[in-house]
Amino acid sequence: MTFRKFLNNKIYLSALVLLAVMASGLYLMSDGSVVSAQREDLTTRGGSKGSVKVARPDMLAVALNFGSASEYTVFGAKGVRGDGAGVKGKSGSGLDEASLGEDGSGMKARSGVTKAISMINQLPCQDMDGELTGGTFKPGVYCAPSAALAGQMVLDADGDATGSFVFRISGAMKSAESFQMSLENGAKPGNVFFIADTASLGTYGSVIGSVIARGTVEVGNGTSVKGRVASKEGEVILGDASNVALADAFIQICKQATGGQLVFQLLGVNEDNQLIRFNSDAPGTIIGAPVQLTHSVTGLPFG
Repeated sequence: MTFRKFLNNKIYLSALVLLAVMASGLYLMSDGSVVSAQREDLTTRGGSKGSVKVARPDMLAVALNFGSASEYTVFGAKGVRGDGAGVKGKSGSGLDEASLGEDGSGMKARSGVTKAISMINQLPCQDMDGELTGGTFKPGVYCAPSAALAGQMVLDADGDATGSFVFRISGAMKSAESFQMSLENGAKPGNVFFIADTASLGTYGSVIGSVIARGTVEVGNGTSVKGRVASKEGEVILGDASNVALADAFIQICKQATGGQLVFQLLGVNEDNQLIRFNSDAPGTIIGAPVQLTHSVTGLPFG
Protein backbone atom coordinates (compact mmCIF):
# COMPACT_ATOMS: atom_id res chain seq x y z
CA MET A 1 0.00 0.00 0.00
CA THR A 2 1.45 3.38 -0.98
CA PHE A 3 1.80 6.14 1.57
CA ARG A 4 -0.73 8.29 -0.35
CA LYS A 5 -3.33 5.48 -0.29
CA PHE A 6 -2.71 4.88 3.44
CA LEU A 7 -3.15 8.59 4.14
CA ASN A 8 -6.41 8.73 2.14
CA ASN A 9 -7.80 5.76 4.10
CA LYS A 10 -6.98 7.45 7.41
CA ILE A 11 -8.70 10.67 6.31
CA TYR A 12 -11.76 8.68 5.18
CA LEU A 13 -12.03 6.79 8.50
CA SER A 14 -11.56 10.02 10.50
CA ALA A 15 -14.38 11.64 8.55
CA LEU A 16 -16.69 8.70 9.32
CA VAL A 17 -15.92 8.93 13.06
CA LEU A 18 -16.55 12.69 13.05
CA LEU A 19 -19.90 12.23 11.30
CA ALA A 20 -20.93 9.56 13.82
CA VAL A 21 -20.08 11.82 16.76
CA MET A 22 -22.01 14.73 15.24
CA ALA A 23 -25.05 12.52 14.56
CA SER A 24 -25.11 11.22 18.13
CA GLY A 25 -24.90 14.77 19.48
CA LEU A 26 -27.79 15.92 17.33
CA TYR A 27 -29.88 12.96 18.49
CA LEU A 28 -29.26 13.71 22.18
CA MET A 29 -30.39 17.31 21.81
CA SER A 30 -33.36 16.64 19.51
CA ASP A 31 -36.91 17.45 20.70
CA GLY A 32 -37.71 13.75 20.98
CA SER A 33 -34.89 12.95 23.42
CA VAL A 34 -35.17 12.84 27.21
CA VAL A 35 -33.13 15.47 29.03
CA SER A 36 -31.98 14.63 32.54
CA ALA A 37 -30.07 16.85 34.94
CA GLN A 38 -29.50 13.80 37.12
CA ARG A 39 -27.83 11.90 34.25
CA GLU A 40 -25.65 14.97 33.53
CA ASP A 41 -26.86 15.31 29.94
CA LEU A 42 -26.13 19.03 30.03
CA THR A 43 -23.24 21.11 31.32
CA THR A 44 -23.39 23.00 34.60
CA ARG A 45 -23.69 26.75 34.20
CA GLY A 46 -20.18 28.11 34.47
CA GLY A 47 -18.62 24.62 34.43
CA SER A 48 -17.76 21.69 32.21
CA LYS A 49 -19.61 18.42 31.75
CA GLY A 50 -17.08 16.67 33.94
CA SER A 51 -17.85 18.95 36.89
CA VAL A 52 -21.65 18.75 36.88
CA LYS A 53 -23.29 19.48 40.24
CA VAL A 54 -26.87 18.48 41.01
CA ALA A 55 -29.09 20.34 43.49
CA ARG A 56 -29.52 18.13 46.55
CA PRO A 57 -32.97 17.56 48.11
CA ASP A 58 -32.07 19.67 51.16
CA MET A 59 -31.01 22.57 48.91
CA LEU A 60 -34.28 22.33 46.99
CA ALA A 61 -36.35 22.21 50.21
CA VAL A 62 -34.82 25.49 51.40
CA ALA A 63 -34.94 27.29 48.05
CA LEU A 64 -38.52 26.27 47.21
CA ASN A 65 -39.96 27.50 50.52
CA PHE A 66 -41.86 30.69 49.61
CA GLY A 67 -42.83 31.50 53.19
CA SER A 68 -45.96 33.64 53.53
CA ALA A 69 -46.44 33.63 49.76
CA SER A 70 -47.50 29.99 50.11
CA GLU A 71 -50.86 31.27 51.36
CA TYR A 72 -51.64 32.70 47.92
CA THR A 73 -52.80 31.08 44.71
CA VAL A 74 -52.20 34.34 42.84
CA PHE A 75 -49.94 37.16 44.07
CA GLY A 76 -48.97 40.34 42.23
CA ALA A 77 -46.69 42.89 43.88
CA LYS A 78 -48.46 45.67 41.95
CA GLY A 79 -51.88 44.05 41.79
CA VAL A 80 -53.96 41.31 40.18
CA ARG A 81 -56.30 42.03 37.26
CA GLY A 82 -58.87 39.80 35.61
CA ASP A 83 -62.48 39.73 36.79
CA GLY A 84 -63.37 37.07 34.21
CA ALA A 85 -60.85 34.55 35.55
CA GLY A 86 -61.32 31.74 38.05
CA VAL A 87 -58.93 31.58 41.01
CA LYS A 88 -59.23 28.77 43.54
CA GLY A 89 -57.69 30.13 46.72
CA LYS A 90 -56.33 33.44 47.96
CA SER A 91 -55.48 36.30 45.59
CA GLY A 92 -53.72 39.47 46.69
CA SER A 93 -51.06 42.11 46.18
CA GLY A 94 -48.31 44.00 47.99
CA LEU A 95 -48.93 47.50 46.66
CA ASP A 96 -48.83 49.56 49.83
CA GLU A 97 -49.79 49.55 53.50
CA ALA A 98 -53.46 50.04 52.68
CA SER A 99 -53.55 46.94 50.48
CA LEU A 100 -51.52 44.58 52.61
CA GLY A 101 -54.47 42.96 54.36
CA GLU A 102 -54.42 41.61 57.87
CA ASP A 103 -51.02 41.57 59.62
CA GLY A 104 -49.25 42.99 56.59
CA SER A 105 -49.66 39.69 54.75
CA GLY A 106 -49.06 41.27 51.32
CA MET A 107 -45.68 42.67 52.31
CA LYS A 108 -44.66 39.35 53.89
CA ALA A 109 -45.69 37.47 50.75
CA ARG A 110 -43.63 39.81 48.56
CA SER A 111 -40.66 39.23 50.84
CA GLY A 112 -41.20 35.46 50.59
CA VAL A 113 -41.22 35.56 46.78
CA THR A 114 -38.11 37.77 46.71
CA LYS A 115 -36.13 35.48 49.01
CA ALA A 116 -37.19 32.32 47.20
CA ILE A 117 -36.22 33.68 43.77
CA SER A 118 -32.84 34.71 45.15
CA MET A 119 -32.26 31.23 46.62
CA ILE A 120 -33.42 29.44 43.46
CA ASN A 121 -31.03 31.53 41.35
CA GLN A 122 -28.15 30.19 43.48
CA LEU A 123 -29.00 26.52 42.91
CA PRO A 124 -26.61 24.55 40.69
CA CYS A 125 -28.35 24.04 37.35
CA GLN A 126 -27.91 22.34 34.02
CA ASP A 127 -27.35 24.85 31.23
CA MET A 128 -29.46 24.20 28.14
CA ASP A 129 -27.37 26.57 26.00
CA GLY A 130 -30.50 27.59 24.11
CA GLU A 131 -34.17 28.47 24.29
CA LEU A 132 -36.49 26.14 26.21
CA THR A 133 -39.13 25.01 23.72
CA GLY A 134 -40.54 21.81 25.22
CA GLY A 135 -39.58 18.15 25.13
CA THR A 136 -39.28 15.47 27.83
CA PHE A 137 -37.45 16.11 31.10
CA LYS A 138 -36.43 14.16 34.20
CA PRO A 139 -36.28 15.83 37.67
CA GLY A 140 -33.63 18.51 38.03
CA VAL A 141 -32.85 22.23 37.84
CA TYR A 142 -32.49 23.55 34.29
CA CYS A 143 -31.26 26.95 33.09
CA ALA A 144 -32.26 28.60 29.81
CA PRO A 145 -31.86 32.15 28.48
CA SER A 146 -35.51 32.26 27.39
CA ALA A 147 -38.52 30.03 26.79
CA ALA A 148 -40.88 29.72 23.83
CA LEU A 149 -42.96 26.69 24.79
CA ALA A 150 -45.02 25.12 22.03
CA GLY A 151 -46.72 21.83 21.31
CA GLN A 152 -46.18 19.35 24.15
CA MET A 153 -43.91 19.21 27.22
CA VAL A 154 -43.57 16.01 29.27
CA LEU A 155 -42.15 15.78 32.80
CA ASP A 156 -41.17 12.23 33.80
CA ALA A 157 -40.45 11.65 37.52
CA ASP A 158 -39.19 8.11 36.90
CA GLY A 159 -41.23 6.82 39.87
CA ASP A 160 -40.05 9.48 42.35
CA ALA A 161 -43.09 11.35 43.71
CA THR A 162 -40.77 13.88 45.40
CA GLY A 163 -38.84 14.70 42.21
CA SER A 164 -38.65 18.46 41.56
CA PHE A 165 -38.59 20.12 38.13
CA VAL A 166 -37.21 23.66 38.25
CA PHE A 167 -36.85 25.69 35.05
CA ARG A 168 -34.81 28.85 35.63
CA ILE A 169 -35.31 31.25 32.73
CA SER A 170 -33.18 34.38 32.77
CA GLY A 171 -35.29 36.17 30.16
CA ALA A 172 -38.92 36.01 29.06
CA MET A 173 -41.07 32.89 29.31
CA LYS A 174 -43.70 32.54 26.61
CA SER A 175 -46.04 29.73 25.64
CA ALA A 176 -47.87 29.36 22.35
CA GLU A 177 -51.60 29.00 21.86
CA SER A 178 -52.87 25.56 22.94
CA PHE A 179 -49.56 24.59 24.54
CA GLN A 180 -49.99 21.44 26.67
CA MET A 181 -48.07 19.75 29.47
CA SER A 182 -48.33 16.23 30.87
CA LEU A 183 -46.83 14.43 33.87
CA GLU A 184 -45.63 10.83 33.88
CA ASN A 185 -44.40 8.19 36.33
CA GLY A 186 -45.33 9.93 39.56
CA ALA A 187 -44.53 13.55 38.68
CA LYS A 188 -46.61 15.99 40.75
CA PRO A 189 -47.81 19.49 39.75
CA GLY A 190 -46.72 20.96 43.07
CA ASN A 191 -43.12 19.98 42.37
CA VAL A 192 -42.89 21.94 39.11
CA PHE A 193 -41.60 25.53 39.00
CA PHE A 194 -40.97 28.02 36.20
CA ILE A 195 -38.89 31.02 37.37
CA ALA A 196 -38.57 33.78 34.78
CA ASP A 197 -37.99 37.50 34.29
CA THR A 198 -41.48 37.91 32.78
CA ALA A 199 -44.11 35.38 31.72
CA SER A 200 -46.77 35.43 29.01
CA LEU A 201 -48.89 32.30 28.63
CA GLY A 202 -50.76 31.91 25.36
CA THR A 203 -54.49 31.34 25.02
CA TYR A 204 -56.28 28.04 25.58
CA GLY A 205 -53.23 26.24 26.92
CA SER A 206 -52.52 24.15 29.97
CA VAL A 207 -49.51 24.82 32.20
CA ILE A 208 -48.72 22.45 35.06
CA GLY A 209 -46.67 23.99 37.85
CA SER A 210 -46.09 27.34 39.51
CA VAL A 211 -45.15 30.33 37.34
CA ILE A 212 -43.07 32.90 39.23
CA ALA A 213 -41.61 36.03 37.63
CA ARG A 214 -39.79 39.19 38.60
CA GLY A 215 -42.00 41.28 36.30
CA THR A 216 -45.48 40.97 34.85
CA VAL A 217 -47.20 37.60 34.44
CA GLU A 218 -49.97 37.31 31.85
CA VAL A 219 -52.25 34.27 31.58
CA GLY A 220 -54.11 34.11 28.26
CA ASN A 221 -57.83 33.66 27.76
CA GLY A 222 -59.00 30.13 28.50
CA THR A 223 -55.61 28.96 29.79
CA SER A 224 -55.36 26.89 32.97
CA VAL A 225 -52.46 26.87 35.42
CA LYS A 226 -52.31 24.01 37.90
CA GLY A 227 -50.08 25.72 40.41
CA ARG A 228 -49.49 29.23 41.68
CA VAL A 229 -48.86 32.44 39.77
CA ALA A 230 -46.80 35.24 41.33
CA SER A 231 -45.00 38.43 40.34
CA LYS A 232 -42.26 39.83 42.54
CA GLU A 233 -42.35 43.39 41.16
CA GLY A 234 -45.20 43.61 38.65
CA GLU A 235 -48.82 42.73 37.98
CA VAL A 236 -50.56 39.44 37.36
CA ILE A 237 -53.03 39.76 34.48
CA LEU A 238 -55.55 36.94 34.09
CA GLY A 239 -57.46 36.58 30.83
CA ASP A 240 -61.15 35.79 30.51
CA ALA A 241 -62.07 32.19 31.38
CA SER A 242 -58.51 31.47 32.53
CA ASN A 243 -58.16 29.36 35.66
CA VAL A 244 -55.52 29.10 38.38
CA ALA A 245 -55.83 26.34 40.98
CA LEU A 246 -53.57 24.96 43.68
CA ALA A 247 -51.67 21.76 43.07
CA ASP A 248 -50.48 19.10 45.47
CA ALA A 249 -46.84 18.90 46.57
CA PHE A 250 -44.81 16.63 48.80
CA ILE A 251 -42.06 16.75 51.39
CA GLN A 252 -40.19 13.74 52.76
CA ILE A 253 -39.59 13.70 56.51
CA CYS A 254 -37.34 11.40 58.48
CA LYS A 255 -38.14 10.49 62.09
CA GLN A 256 -36.52 8.14 64.55
CA ALA A 257 -38.88 5.44 65.75
CA THR A 258 -38.63 3.21 68.83
CA GLY A 259 -35.39 1.25 68.79
CA GLY A 260 -33.55 3.90 66.79
CA GLN A 261 -34.82 2.82 63.37
CA LEU A 262 -35.21 5.63 60.83
CA VAL A 263 -38.64 5.90 59.24
CA PHE A 264 -39.29 7.93 56.09
CA GLN A 265 -42.71 9.34 55.25
CA LEU A 266 -44.11 11.64 52.59
CA LEU A 267 -46.33 14.55 53.60
CA GLY A 268 -48.23 16.74 51.22
CA VAL A 269 -50.98 19.32 50.90
CA ASN A 270 -53.60 18.68 48.25
CA GLU A 271 -55.59 21.23 46.26
CA ASP A 272 -58.31 21.26 48.94
CA ASN A 273 -55.78 22.42 51.58
CA GLN A 274 -55.76 19.03 53.28
CA LEU A 275 -52.66 17.44 54.82
CA ILE A 276 -52.12 13.98 53.38
CA ARG A 277 -49.67 11.23 54.37
CA PHE A 278 -48.25 8.71 51.90
CA ASN A 279 -46.63 5.31 52.02
CA SER A 280 -43.01 6.09 51.07
CA ASP A 281 -42.55 2.55 49.76
CA ALA A 282 -45.45 3.01 47.36
CA PRO A 283 -45.70 6.73 46.50
CA GLY A 284 -49.26 7.71 45.68
CA THR A 285 -50.82 5.39 48.27
CA ILE A 286 -52.49 7.55 50.94
CA ILE A 287 -52.21 6.44 54.57
CA GLY A 288 -55.23 7.35 56.68
CA ALA A 289 -57.75 10.12 56.04
CA PRO A 290 -56.71 13.63 54.85
CA VAL A 291 -56.71 16.30 57.58
CA GLN A 292 -58.28 19.68 56.80
CA LEU A 293 -55.91 22.61 57.46
CA THR A 294 -57.08 25.99 58.71
CA HIS A 295 -53.76 27.73 57.95
CA SER A 296 -50.95 27.23 55.48
CA VAL A 297 -48.12 24.96 56.57
CA THR A 298 -44.77 26.75 56.65
CA GLY A 299 -41.95 24.61 55.31
CA LEU A 300 -43.94 22.49 52.89
CA PRO A 301 -42.96 23.03 49.23
CA PHE A 302 -44.57 26.00 47.50
CA GLY A 303 -47.15 24.06 45.54
